[in-house]
Amino acid sequence: MFVCQACLRRASKNAAGLGFSGTLPVLGNIPRASPSERPDRPDRSSRAYAAVAARAPPPVLGSATEFAVRKELKYLTDPLHISHRVRRALEKDDLDLASSMTRVASKDKSVVVSWNHLIDYQLRQRRIHAALKLYNEMKKRGQQPNAQTYTIIFRGCAHSEHPKLALNEAYKLYQNMLSHGRIKPNVIHLNAVLNVCARVGDIDSMFTILNSSDDPSRKPNHQTYTTILNAIRTKADVEPAGEPAGGRLGEHEIQKEKEIAIQRAKTIWQEVISRWRAGSVAIDEELVCAMGRILLMGGYKDADAIESLIEQTMLIPRTENKGLPGQEKAVSSAPVPIKPVEASSGLPASTYPQPGNNSLSLLLEAVEKTGRTTQAVKYWNIFTLHHHVVPDANNWTQILRVFHRGKNSGRAATMIQSMPSDKLLAKHIRLAMNICLRDNLNKAVVDNATAILKTMERNPSLSDVRSLRVYLQVAHASKRAFESSPGEDPDRATELWAQTMAAAISHVFAPYQSAAKKSALSPPDAVDRNALGSVLNTKAEVVALARKLNVACDIIISNHAAVLTQAQLALMKTRHASLTKFVNNYIQTEKPHLEEQMRMREEAYEEAHEDTVEPPEVHRATRTRRIPNNSTHFKPDKSHLLDVFRTQR
Repeated sequence: MFVCQACLRRASKNAAGLGFSGTLPVLGNIPRASPSERPDRPDRSSRAYAAVAARAPPPVLGSATEFAVRKELKYLTDPLHISHRVRRALEKDDLDLASSMTRVASKDKSVVVSWNHLIDYQLRQRRIHAALKLYNEMKKRGQQPNAQTYTIIFRGCAHSEHPKLALNEAYKLYQNMLSHGRIKPNVIHLNAVLNVCARVGDIDSMFTILNSSDDPSRKPNHQTYTTILNAIRTKADVEPAGEPAGGRLGEHEIQKEKEIAIQRAKTIWQEVISRWRAGSVAIDEELVCAMGRILLMGGYKDADAIESLIEQTMLIPRTENKGLPGQEKAVSSAPVPIKPVEASSGLPASTYPQPGNNSLSLLLEAVEKTGRTTQAVKYWNIFTLHHHVVPDANNWTQILRVFHRGKNSGRAATMIQSMPSDKLLAKHIRLAMNICLRDNLNKAVVDNATAILKTMERNPSLSDVRSLRVYLQVAHASKRAFESSPGEDPDRATELWAQTMAAAISHVFAPYQSAAKKSALSPPDAVDRNALGSVLNTKAEVVALARKLNVACDIIISNHAAVLTQAQLALMKTRHASLTKFVNNYIQTEKPHLEEQMRMREEAYEEAHEDTVEPPEVHRATRTRRIPNNSTHFKPDKSHLLDVFRTQR
């Protein structure tokens, strides 16, 4: 009695070949034998079944993919061409085709590069276990891993979503290579494993692995030292601030950790300089900046030593001047004693690293911290004119921060005017206006702020309502500069300030009208609370600007009308009336309507997501600016004029 379809089909063929004629019973009517009635077929869980399965020949490839693989491999005989085909398949995310082709080709060819592509693909997909399984499988199939295989695994572990697990696997694999591996690790493998340790923040494991650099092929290079210094800085500066509240360190402990990290980094830097002068290691900009960023974590002396560090490694002369009060005669604590580099080192100029954007940003941060802000322009000119460094967006932002520390509105206005249009952003305009606000004792501060405002008006994409409000604050705060001018009559000083204030209102009114027209667009009809929140914020910013303009007009009309001509006074009153109408219309009509729409959309959103838990973070776009509405109509009160013009940082 036949017990399976295969036996029935085989018997049918034999019967047809022997000339058997007859009617075979239908398969569905044949009773199947129970496992107990088939003693010749061992149970699948028994050892006999496992032995039979191990001696059985491999199954015949019958799928379409495997058929296509065999067809292609008839013409792909070179392992290089096979690796190219595997790489193209992985680029299309066809892992089945790539893995089938690699496994079939492994029977009679050495296709280690194809296996490397498969491992790299799995690591890029954040599948570290699948990658290690492929690594073990390739060894079982007789494909010996090469140096690139281990480099791919180590670098993939550095980008794993489970860094501690990746460090464990990388550490075991590296120790296996050291002890009885066919391929001994080189400096590339060393740097890759150190990068994994840096990702986890395991400094102890990092130095344990670094002890294996006694072989000439594993001598530390500039990348090794850069990885170590960056890991030390991250451990001391970033991780304590990012720890949970329950385990957060105190300020004293954090500062102590930073001091220990700085001392450890200085010791490493002495080794770097010693090997650099001996010609056994090269220094690049990234390594210099890694050391400089650690020094930035320290106090005045450590930050001041950054200039000596740049002079030591890049031959950029240090400029001496007074820094913070009480620190004028402070001695720089350079990582190593500074000597005349041309006479002592004996190294050609080509071995010194070339200055770049990173080192320029480092120097600007150092002079900002030490208060030597007047040296920023000197270093800027040395980098941009002598070394032909093209400043990036971060460099432009950093030098504006230096001017903000030094209250230098004139240089800020010059930098804004010379900044390339493709790098100039609204945040740069806002930062420059804040610099002018800090420099309110300068009589030319309003002229500097006006130059910045003109630059913003030339580029419509830079229109920023907050910058316009700060500009009005600058004009109002300049009153101190006029009143504190020596030998100036108080009445004359007040008159000059009133004229300056009236001119500032004229400069701001046209950009205000443009912003008001843009904000007059109706909010979107779609149920999108983020879009409506953005509309509310934009409208609130414009209304806040209108209120400041209205108060400024009221000050001029009520107290300083004599400084205006009749035509100017009539224009001022017209603007005052239009501003009052705009604010009242918003408070009475638009604001309640928008808030009602916002409430309805919040309710619709809660009904649609009542089964889901919203994250604790509140979207910034939904935070609307609250404007006090204590009365039905907006009536400027002189008692709160100073509050309206109070400096908002």
